[in-house]
Amino acid sequence: MSFAETANAIRAHFTVEWLQLRPTVPIAYDNAAFDPALDALDPDGNPAPWVRFTVLPGDGFQASLGTPKVWRSTGVAVVQIFAPLGAGDGLANELADDAAAVFRGITLGGMILRAPSLTRIGPDGAWYQLNVATPYQSDLTA
Repeated sequence: MSFAETANAIRAHFTVEWLQLRPTVPIAYDNAAFDPALDALDPDGNPAPWVRFTVLPGDGFQASLGTPKVWRSTGVAVVQIFAPLGAGDGLANELADDAAAVFRGITLGGMILRAPSLTRIGPDGAWYQLNVATPYQSDLTA
């Protein structure tokens, strides 16, 4: 798969699955308008949970010498989770579990997603942050 096809497939999968699991938790995407101060508030105007989704391409290499050649790309799909600061880590961990479940054991059109991992970032402005990172590998045959 090309870089664009890979990113689009991962993003589309995440979006569909996340909206089924957490329809009230908005998603911020790379290079798309999103202001947490406006877009991540509860009805009373207080900070509400939200996530940022990013596909980070990694190394690429030639995986076969035969014909056709296989070019392998790796990378990481990252879900940054933001829960209101001061409310404990319970909601953030629940959202992290949901984000990990979206990708755990998934194959998308020949692309393989590996085991998700969790990183505690901690306070970030009005939110408490956790990151769920899922490595992937994708092949392009040419």
